[in-house]
Amino acid sequence: MPPATPRTSSARPLLKVGAAVAGIAVLAGLAVVASGYDAQEVPRLETSVWVTKADGQYARVNTELAELDTVRSVQDPTSVVQAGANSLVFSRGFSQLWTIDSANAVDLSEGAVAADGSGAPATSSSTPAGTRSVASAGRYVLYLTDTGGIYLSVLDGSSGVSAAIPLNPFANVVVEEGQDPPTYSASAVAVSDDGTVVLYSSAESAIRRFDAERLQFVGGASPVASPPQAESQLELAVVGQKWILSAAAEGLAWVEGVAAPVETGAGADARLQSSSSTGSSAYLADSEGLYGVDLGSGAATVVATATGIPAAPVALDGTVYAAWLTAGSGTLWSSATGQTTTLETESDVLADERAIVPVFRSNGQRAV
Repeated sequence: MPPATPRTSSARPLLKVGAAVAGIAVLAGLAVVASGYDAQEVPRLETSVWVTKADGQYARVNTELAELDTVRSVQDPTSVVQAGANSLVFSRGFSQLWTIDSANAVDLSEGAVAADGSGAPATSSSTPAGTRSVASAGRYVLYLTDTGGIYLSVLDGSSGVSAAIPLNPFANVVVEEGQDPPTYSASAVAVSDDGTVVLYSSAESAIRRFDAERLQFVGGASPVASPPQAESQLELAVVGQKWILSAAAEGLAWVEGVAAPVETGAGADARLQSSSSTGSSAYLADSEGLYGVDLGSGAATVVATATGIPAAPVALDGTVYAAWLTAGSGTLWSSATGQTTTLETESDVLADERAIVPVFRSNGQRAV
């Protein structure tokens, strides 16, 4: 990384902290800006990334200027999903979604229009009943409900997002009259930007694959050896063409093709990287550093040392990024350099936050 320089007009990605924007970090060249963060030189890239703020706002980051150029209101924002220029805002705990009109962004309340009266009125849609989490990559949006149901939508530039369809490996199972069909309940899900969907069910201790392009399951259940405890908090990702399942509290990960669970060396607060259609290693970040797991051998290594609350690492254009935040500073790591960069903050930037939760947001080409 080059040394810190005065604020520049170059920029890209951003760090979302405690659901409030605390800084803009441009990934894929790296610039870090805003609210006390230093700026650093990056190649010019023209694109926008949408983020949410806990105070009831959503905003667009102009990555050319490394600043927010549009801020609008939305009640109880939860998250943002974006693929290129197509973006969704989730609100009310993933129960409601809004399509963002990037050319004419409005306050997201039913029937709202732009200040000059232009544009179509804002309307929301309901997500599948009981949605508790959303995973996305590229055009694909995957919903997981509190009963383990899985639904898939596709971002579409013309209509916003397609209707969610259920993913049920037992949908075509024929049972005798009077018998109930089997039910499938997922414990963790992941989707990659190439349309690879993987599902893990604690009930069957197995992984299943679904092809989002062909809309069909691929093969049957793949048993997971010495599986995680049923009550474990799990994270699942697809990296390259292999899946990795993490149970941070157990310090273990399960890798496709590796016979036994892998001791990662990461702590109970470890976050697994987001899915990516490229890569031969997967990364986990905890409050003390970054760990890599070779997806061929399962070998785990310490990649970097850093302190703070970790963000889930993200892969972008073949480069992996990781970040950590404390109330007084931040740290950013890039696989392109293999080095960490310390980011200084003004003392009061994060001091009033009740919870610091760093999150990378990406449109598939740039991240903030």
